Amino acid sequence: MGMTMGAIMAGVGAALLAASAPAMARPGALSPETAAMIDAATAATRAASASATVTRGVARYDAPAAGIDRSQSRVAASTMAEAVIAAIARDPTQVEAVIATAVARAPAQRRAIVDRASAAFPGFAARIARAATLPPPPPSPPSLPSPSLLTAPPPATPTPSPKVSAAPAPVAASPLTPAETRREPSAPTPRPGLALTDAERRLRVAIGVGTKLRPDFVGADTYELVAVPVVDVDWGGLAFINMVDGMGVNVVHTRSLRVALALTFNEGRAESDAPRLRGLGDVDAAVEFGGFIEYGFLDTWFLRGGLRQDIFGGHQGAIADAIVGYRRRWGSALDLEIRTGATWGDDTYMAAFFGIDAAQASGSGRKTFSAGADFKDVWFDATAVYDLSARWFLRGVGRLGLLIGNAADSPISDEDFQASAEFGLGYRF
Repeated sequence: MGMTMGAIMAGVGAALLAASAPAMARPGALSPETAAMIDAATAATRAASASATVTRGVARYDAPAAGIDRSQSRVAASTMAEAVIAAIARDPTQVEAVIATAVARAPAQRRAIVDRASAAFPGFAARIARAATLPPPPPSPPSLPSPSLLTAPPPATPTPSPKVSAAPAPVAASPLTPAETRREPSAPTPRPGLALTDAERRLRVAIGVGTKLRPDFVGADTYELVAVPVVDVDWGGLAFINMVDGMGVNVVHTRSLRVALALTFNEGRAESDAPRLRGLGDVDAAVEFGGFIEYGFLDTWFLRGGLRQDIFGGHQGAIADAIVGYRRRWGSALDLEIRTGATWGDDTYMAAFFGIDAAQASGSGRKTFSAGADFKDVWFDATAVYDLSARWFLRGVGRLGLLIGNAADSPISDEDFQASAEFGLGYRF
């Protein structure tokens, strides 16, 4: 399955590169408002860069100064990247002009500008990457005074009649083309965790279908292939529905901090899932309520902690997890997120899935086993989303886990090593 997925993605990548090969024309001039934003960022970037240059001389002999130099360089990169993101959000029709101008003004920050803008606007990633190679647009002409202040040039020869006055000079046409003055119906939306501007607070929907290879139950050494949905709905960064976080609302959602409350679904376990479960009874499906806190740092890394409690049927227990992750945009079409973490369950949750009471021991022929509160597993997963176009995308998820503690010691568990793989096709509306 892995080789098949790699072949598909390689073929798609080659087709996309071939389709994007034609060169783009030099972008048009920036609008006055956008030019003002880039000018202000240029001044701030040059000031930070100049300060870093001075500090760099001291840093050769002073380790603390070296840290200040790196900090000032990050400030310079962040300042221009922030201005670029804000400018594109304000007027998505000027993506090429904004990127080309910013890269020309701050060539040392080219990579930071392209990476952050692509992460904020995945749908424009290909255009952003190409625009970074273009020459800057021509400078915007100076703003014209109001028509009432315009005066005609003096006539070539004096006119005998004082009643004849020179016609006023015509007002110059706006330097903006119709395409530049027209706003697109919707601006692209950044990925969760980035800042939300007014233009980005709108509904985003992606749906699809996929297949998943997974263990028959937690602790099984046999696998099943099942159909799974691909769902990702985000309402302007305020509410969400997806297969990872569940259905919920963001109480706080900034560049570095996200706090959310959510409902998640646990499908439980049926006695009929595997012969080894006979006599143990069913663990009913559960609706869990909880929340999580996610803190981002160094642009691409994040820490996350979550807690949820069964509130309807099911295992009736509580689960907590701690996660360290890394996410970024690679090139113009690939989003990658890598996470590692550990999951903890309280005594009720662990007893439901890994414990064997007297009645279950009698029905299954196994010894009783008490599974108290403990860490259930440690795991690693990777999620890749590859854009086939602005609308269609492929999604793949791979996960490796290791049962530990009471979960590994339970007579129910046949295999401590647990793996799963998921592949799907989705469409963005």
